Amino acid sequence: MNQEEILALLQQKFPQLAPADLAPLASDLAAQGPDSHQSQALITKLTEEQIKDFVPAEAFKKKEQPPVVSPALEQLVAAQVRQAVSSLEQRLLRYEDAQSYQQRYSALQEALDSCEDRSFRDQSLKDFRRMQFASAEDFTQYLAQKREDVLQANQLLANQRLSQQQPPLSSKGASLEHVSPSVATFIQLQQNEGKMFKGKEV
Repeated sequence: MNQEEILALLQQKFPQLAPADLAPLASDLAAQGPDSHQSQALITKLTEEQIKDFVPAEAFKKKEQPPVVSPALEQLVAAQVRQAVSSLEQRLLRYEDAQSYQQRYSALQEALDSCEDRSFRDQSLKDFRRMQFASAEDFTQYLAQKREDVLQANQLLANQRLSQQQPPLSSKGASLEHVSPSVATFIQLQQNEGKMFKGKEV
């Protein structure tokens, strides 16, 4: 076999080495004049350690070098990492918001449990779903006000029950002077709805 044929066999055996680095070894083997069977058998048994005397040392170091990462690839990887981190942060924020809402809703339910006016309780829970709080302190103040509203609503209902058991001294009904604006508005709306169905007095 000639040098070119032997070089082709060497390239198949050591694809990580350049043809120029294998050329001296191919020339030395071709000088021995082997036939095709001898050449194939010899090259099949060769190892990197055995050919180091014929191949430059730099040829073996080339394959150990880490691949060069292009700037475009670095930017692409960085963008994908930023996108993944941003997506994770958004999921965490949504989870935290859901947890915060559920905790506040449960706290409001607990504050309204003692409210005897079920209509006031249900309306407060319905309104809460549309409310937003800038901070935890804002919600704390809102919850404290709701607790006061519950006490006033219960007291107002108790006064109304007493007025139904005893003849009232006046026809103006229970006074709304000392109740909060939200409770007073709610009670006034209930009273107005009742008047709509009253007939003309004779």
